[in-house]
Amino acid sequence: MRPEPRRGRSPLRHLVSLLSVCALATAACGGEDAADGGPDTAAPDVAADVAADATSDATSDATSDGEVFVPPLEQVSRIAFKLGSVSNDFNLAASAEFTSGTMLLKLSASKGTRSIEINLEPIDPFATGHFDGAPTSEVGITICYYDGVTAQPQVEGCLVGFSHVSSAADLTIESNGGLGNRIVGSFSATLEDALGQPVSLTEGTFNVLYK
Repeated sequence: MRPEPRRGRSPLRHLVSLLSVCALATAACGGEDAADGGPDTAAPDVAADVAADATSDATSDATSDGEVFVPPLEQVSRIAFKLGSVSNDFNLAASAEFTSGTMLLKLSASKGTRSIEINLEPIDPFATGHFDGAPTSEVGITICYYDGVTAQPQVEGCLVGFSHVSSAADLTIESNGGLGNRIVGSFSATLEDALGQPVSLTEGTFNVLYK
């Protein structure tokens, strides 16, 4: 007796198997919608989100015409004046400081080894106006200056380290923004060294950050 031939798969069962494989493959790869970016796309693209955030940040830092905004540089604090006929511009560590205990407003700056300090007391920390420093004035003015060359400088009315002190002074505070802002004004004075030799200070101006 001849053996009975082996039966192959029915066409219907073969078709069902193929459809099952295709379905599994589609689900694993995200399907056509995933490839086309349709609504059934699988997990969000993290890299795309990061790129979008970076683009948003860059856009927020740009002006409407596409130019990147660069904040302006802070104005340099300085005290400038003429001593005799020589112009001076002191812009190192120039600042204004207020001491509440003594109601002292101090404006100071330096240039190389030279330095200047303007003291007003007693005074309101937000004061503006004209002050003449006269003996009868409510606000006293003392200007201390170091010429950078006098050995062991010492003049009365100033702390140790100054070679000249004002014998007369005149000062105007034009604007005073208080702490964290700027104080602007002008001044003039007659300075004397330890031997009483006078020198004229004219065309003085100050524009410093109030710390």
